[in-house]
Amino acid sequence: MPEDILKFDARLRGAVVEMTGQGDEQSLVHVLVRNLAILVPVSNIRFYQGRQEKNAEEGEGNQWKVLLLLNPNEEFIPMSQVEGLAEAMDLGQEVVLKQAGDGPILVVHPIKVDNFQGFLVLDCDKYASGTQKLVHFFLRIFGNQISMIQKKERDPLTGLLNRQSFDDKINKILMAYQRGLKRRRDNEDKGANLAVLDIDHFKRVNDNFGHLIGDEVLILFARLMEQCFRLSDFLFRFGGEEFIVLVNDVTEKEGLAALERFRNMVAAYPFPQVGRVTVSIGTVILSADEVSTTLIDKADKALYYAKENGRNQVQVYQTLVAQGKLEEEDEDDEGDVDLWD
Repeated sequence: MPEDILKFDARLRGAVVEMTGQGDEQSLVHVLVRNLAILVPVSNIRFYQGRQEKNAEEGEGNQWKVLLLLNPNEEFIPMSQVEGLAEAMDLGQEVVLKQAGDGPILVVHPIKVDNFQGFLVLDCDKYASGTQKLVHFFLRIFGNQISMIQKKERDPLTGLLNRQSFDDKINKILMAYQRGLKRRRDNEDKGANLAVLDIDHFKRVNDNFGHLIGDEVLILFARLMEQCFRLSDFLFRFGGEEFIVLVNDVTEKEGLAALERFRNMVAAYPFPQVGRVTVSIGTVILSADEVSTTLIDKADKALYYAKENGRNQVQVYQTLVAQGKLEEEDEDDEGDVDLWD
């Protein structure tokens, strides 16, 4: 067997081993792109990840953004701005677009696995059968691995990231965010909010309508979260009727506005059979020197205040402390026990 084939075979085995060793979606995406760039004769590779925004307030209905790991500066872009994406989504299969003359070939491959949606986009001089088979081979591995990650990281009812995933991810997210904050001297007024969301009187929903209707409320609540918040924000179901949102790259005013917008969206939504449902939210503005457990405890205290003072409101921990309504968090304090009904 020729030596170049042996070398290629070794790289291929190494790529497969590396891909099957990834335990989270974003790392897997980067490994896929990096290995395809090495093994496939292409001039450029892009990966888009996003979700359909059918009720987007601005712009087109389908909004996507380029995936750059933990980059809070990413913005949604209309699908029409990326050639081939809309066509590939409509067909549900790979689209090969030949440029006029000697221009490059554009290959767009849609990826839909459970709650994961994305597009692999390749620019190449030619897309031979061997290249196509190799790309499809890696995408099959990618799909299988994404499916396993989804089962591990996602709440089976709502499809949001689960409590175990939160515990695994939050410190990595905070570290990456803090590194980015130190580099972005021109955006020192921007930060992030960690918010705890609790559906008001959810026990009454289960008691009055049954657990099946209660589950439907949780599912619809999660869909409203996905509609309201950006893909660059992190959404978790923390347990029961409690959820967590990490809102990235916002001023204090913008972060509060995003949470208020969601609170109003929930209050206005006609939940089938149940009718009006509200949510109480406690949030804390991130600082660079705090750990996740402290931040969650502070957000919980703000949530407790919201629950004790009328519900259906957003309360900010730092504001409550400044107003003398809460005492500054003591690191030795024990976490609160959830007693909401």
